Amino acid sequence: MAFLKTLGRFCCSLSFLLFGAQTAHAQFVGDIFFVNPSVVAPAGGTGSLDLSIFSGSSVFGAVKASIRFDSTKLRVIDVEPIAAGQPLLTLKWKLVDGEIRFIAVNGASLVEPIGTVGLVRITFRAIGSAGDTVQISSSVDQAIGADQSVLRQGTGFGAEVNIGVVAAATNTKGLATLPTDPTVVDRARRTRPIGHVVNMHVHEGSGKYAETSVSTGVSDATE
Repeated sequence: MAFLKTLGRFCCSLSFLLFGAQTAHAQFVGDIFFVNPSVVAPAGGTGSLDLSIFSGSSVFGAVKASIRFDSTKLRVIDVEPIAAGQPLLTLKWKLVDGEIRFIAVNGASLVEPIGTVGLVRITFRAIGSAGDTVQISSSVDQAIGADQSVLRQGTGFGAEVNIGVVAAATNTKGLATLPTDPTVVDRARRTRPIGHVVNMHVHEGSGKYAETSVSTGVSDATE
């Protein structure tokens, strides 16, 4: 009974979530990010990106957010809730000129906090050319907790879709590291905050990509 009452309050709260847009980079309560921020999809083929929200010790309730991309290089096939034991009871989305706007109410953490909550999986078709890198951005307009309290104003991480194929691995001891390449580091910083390490893909020519472990830099604790 208590569960149903809580769910009812969430459904009512959806009317307060209006679509909007904002871009930033951080990873705190209310922030959203792509689980695998650098993916490779063959030209003409399909791929997917999973988006999650970090709710920390808060009990997650609902979120309204947007995802933007170049619609001349990617075509959205579907936007669906992430299963994996975290089903969304409600997901409403619409696609407008290269922007996915959605409201999601999560049914997996209505009782207790679970930290990172899976939100949506975007399935797309790569309609660009081999060698293209498509930047994806995300933003949070508002997130609420189980008690309908407004969570910290969240920020959104980006991702990238590299059109081509993954080159055969040549480094059997692990991923190569390019910590000083400014172009690759800048790409990594769009997907994770400073102080993190993220796996990115680097174009080696002819539409072939190699996976690389990239440091986003050292955080200055005095800032």
